[in-house]
Amino acid sequence: MAILEPYRTVRVAWSGDSTPLAADLVFTSAFDPYTEEHYLDASTGRVTQEITRYNQIGRWDGWLSIDGVRISVDDWWAVRDHSWGVRPGVGGIDRSVADPAARTAAPMMHTVLYAATADFCVCVSRRENQRGTVTYLDGEVIGVDGRHSTVVIADVTTEFVPGTRTYRSVRLEVETDAGARHDIVATPLLDPWAYAGTGYDGGYRDGRGLGVPRGDLVEHDVYELVPPEAVLLDGDPTPSGHREQFAKIVVDGVTTTGYCTVMARGSLPHRGIG
Repeated sequence: MAILEPYRTVRVAWSGDSTPLAADLVFTSAFDPYTEEHYLDASTGRVTQEITRYNQIGRWDGWLSIDGVRISVDDWWAVRDHSWGVRPGVGGIDRSVADPAARTAAPMMHTVLYAATADFCVCVSRRENQRGTVTYLDGEVIGVDGRHSTVVIADVTTEFVPGTRTYRSVRLEVETDAGARHDIVATPLLDPWAYAGTGYDGGYRDGRGLGVPRGDLVEHDVYELVPPEAVLLDGDPTPSGHREQFAKIVVDGVTTTGYCTVMARGSLPHRGIG
């Protein structure tokens, strides 16, 4: 990876010598980074998360190659997530807070959305508990002119596929500290996949997660998405708590591409999940 211009242009490339995937891609930002507030979670009596993160919306250009088939990437919508700190699942001891196998963790629903029009982008991260009380809210609306406003309200209405934790649609009614209101509706572009690789939830094939010295290491995962929500990792079922999902998003009547994931864990009666 090469930083061509800080917070503006990043190049990512790999040869594909030891994996079926090769690429040479350039990320170009469309908006300033959205920097989340420093997050500390010690609700279990010890620090389980202490995270700093920024996200940035832009576009990809370049090419991808899968099993030798080359795909041109021309002005694809993009969002990048740069995060660091202490979190569950990165040392192979604790499960992720989103993993349904994390039996000792409290029920919650975590909704994350990144979307943009030509004039502004919206970034929201919201978590609620079993009673529907909002326990965490962070977000910004960032204008193409560089103006930032803080999200102070994000009401979420989620329609789940019956009997699953996969959503059919998500509606967010967002209000900022500047008094602006935005109506956002997301519908999936593809099935959600479980993010078990790159160190999450034990990750890597040695099961030891992030932060373990290994020297040079190249691995790849093969996911099979089985509707409505099953995920097979290299042919075996894997917990689908930590999800990733791109979506068609309508922001104030403007249709665009974006990212919206819903991670629901435990019993959430007010959401119709037992």
